[in-house]
Amino acid sequence: MNTRASVLTPDGPAVILSGLCLLHCLALPVLASLVPAFGVLFDHEWLHRGLVLMAIPFTATALWQGGFNQRSFAFAVPALIGLSLLLVAVFVEAFHDWETPLTVLGAIILSGAHIWRWRVRHLGQTGS
Repeated sequence: MNTRASVLTPDGPAVILSGLCLLHCLALPVLASLVPAFGVLFDHEWLHRGLVLMAIPFTATALWQGGFNQRSFAFAVPALIGLSLLLVAVFVEAFHDWETPLTVLGAIILSGAHIWRWRVRHLGQTGS
């Protein structure tokens, strides 16, 4: 395994970002009910939009690095579905009431795609 190539892969930071997103979405309601200041500090629209906007370059880089073959297409489909769910949840006002479930689902799908891609690239596993 080429160490430099593994450092430059966007999959690790993308999974960490998805984890932060999930933590924010799932833990904030609990923390806000225990300590209301958490809700005030961390429930800002700019934070949601910022996390989603940070996901775009990681996903785009992973898609670009994958090239255009069948295996990269298998990564691209769930990655784009997950990213689309995140974008819709945060930027389409009509889905505001569904923001948390769409964000959680999108983050899980997107991080799952990145984990699968990382395993294929670095461990030689196909997931079968």
